[in-house]
Amino acid sequence: MAKQILSVSELNKKNKRLLESSLGVIWVEGEVSNFSRPASGHWYFTLKDQHAQIRCAMFKQANLSLRFVPENGMMLTLKARVTIYEPSGTYQLICQYAELGGDGKILRDYEELKNKLETEGLFNPDFKKPLPAFPETIGIISSATGAALQDILQVIKRRAPTINVLVYSSSVQGQQALGELIKGIQYLSKQNHVECIVLARGGGSLEDLNVFNQEALAREIYHCGTPVISAIGHETDFTICDFVADVRAATPSVAGELISPDQQQWQAWLEGVQVKLEQLIFKNISHKKQNIQILRNQIQHPKIQLQTMQQQLDDYAQRLIISIKHYLNNKNQQLEIKNLQLQQFQPDNKIKQLQQNNAHYQYLLFEKIQKLLKERKNLLTQQVSNLNLLSPLNTLSRGYALVTDNDSNKVLSSITQVNTDSLVNIQLSDGSFKARIQ
Repeated sequence: MAKQILSVSELNKKNKRLLESSLGVIWVEGEVSNFSRPASGHWYFTLKDQHAQIRCAMFKQANLSLRFVPENGMMLTLKARVTIYEPSGTYQLICQYAELGGDGKILRDYEELKNKLETEGLFNPDFKKPLPAFPETIGIISSATGAALQDILQVIKRRAPTINVLVYSSSVQGQQALGELIKGIQYLSKQNHVECIVLARGGGSLEDLNVFNQEALAREIYHCGTPVISAIGHETDFTICDFVADVRAATPSVAGELISPDQQQWQAWLEGVQVKLEQLIFKNISHKKQNIQILRNQIQHPKIQLQTMQQQLDDYAQRLIISIKHYLNNKNQQLEIKNLQLQQFQPDNKIKQLQQNNAHYQYLLFEKIQKLLKERKNLLTQQVSNLNLLSPLNTLSRGYALVTDNDSNKVLSSITQVNTDSLVNIQLSDGSFKARIQ
């Protein structure tokens, strides 16, 4: 059997085809080291864990879609294709997509959601609801077996044992926790006697607390009509729920102190208030007694008051009589004035005056008409005289004649207007006749 001898290039090509066909696209997680970013825009780095490492390349077309640039020490989860770089025979990954791995992704999502909700105003202190000063019933959402719930209950029992506590048991981490926490808030907010809701869990890793960094839970807290205290983790732990809640408690124990007034301190304060109230009551009673004595001194005997009222009644009656007399006198004077005015306007006198005025106006009218007629007659005579002076008939009476053409009846004023045998009309003062021109 003949030996099959392969060149290095052929070997690398075979290995490359074998790797690419057998593994295809895979997901790999590891820590970034030796990261470089040349002018071409491609990324080259090593992905490693505690026991091994592998070279990686992410070309510019793929890394442009990412919203971050990897750094050494960062945990990444890569979607990549396994291959061999033939010139050097190097085993490597060609990355198609990358996302932050481990706590890095959680922190990135946390910051993005925090900035989004802050921009929308969900952290605005103006919308924070105040906690009740003396609550009768509070609700707690937490794990029934967790230490956080016991811490809160112990504080309330020590400081204000009269407070009623309604516990809603819920998971505080894992996939089912989000839905249970939201249902807990919805349930307790519908209970009219619950005056405050405490959302509590103990400390844990960033991943353990991640359910309290979810947008749906944050919005449920924001829209809750009952004040909400966020008591998540330790004092250094901050979640989205801490920012959107009405009050943040550094620990579950602090939440218990915020919601429960110290019974001993309030007892001492109430005793002081009681002393002050008693002093004020005694002072007020003494003042009222003095007022009563003053009023007693001012009270008169009913008989004296009755005599005073009778005297005032007589005085009012006398004033009324005088006022009525004055009123009647004033009305009588007005009546006399009206009678005099009425006499001046009697119908007989008015008719007589109108008849006299009518006769006078008739006389004036007759005189005016006679004068006008005389003036018109004189004017007519003058106009007739002027008309006679200008009349053609008056001219004819002095021996003149008016000659007109027989056909056109036009007045003839020139010899040129007639021909031989023309027939003309001749008008004299006492008649007319026809003549023929020869």
